[in-house]
Amino acid sequence: MGAVRGLSITSPARSPLLPEVPTVREAGLPETETEVWIGLFAPARTPDTVIGTLYDGLVRALKLPPVREAFGKEGSDVVIDASPAAFSRFVDEEIAKWEKVVRQSGVTIE
Repeated sequence: MGAVRGLSITSPARSPLLPEVPTVREAGLPETETEVWIGLFAPARTPDTVIGTLYDGLVRALKLPPVREAFGKEGSDVVIDASPAAFSRFVDEEIAKWEKVVRQSGVTIE
């Protein structure tokens, strides 16, 4: 059976797990750069005090070495947004980006 050879990865930087595999930007395709991300969401109209408490607890947990190590073993970097508002802006940007891609693709949902 043959070996699998990585052609490129879609993250902005090379992965420490696959340092020999170039990024899509290095391969000449910067428009295809994307990453998987995970975020914590709460229902609309959740009080700011509750959001703040959840955010503070999440940040404390994500700073723990065992948590960072567990994500690292999976090839993930832990990135902590400056605030819940910063994450909200990021999500809005992601929605706009992928909405454009879906519209250009001609995909329809019935």
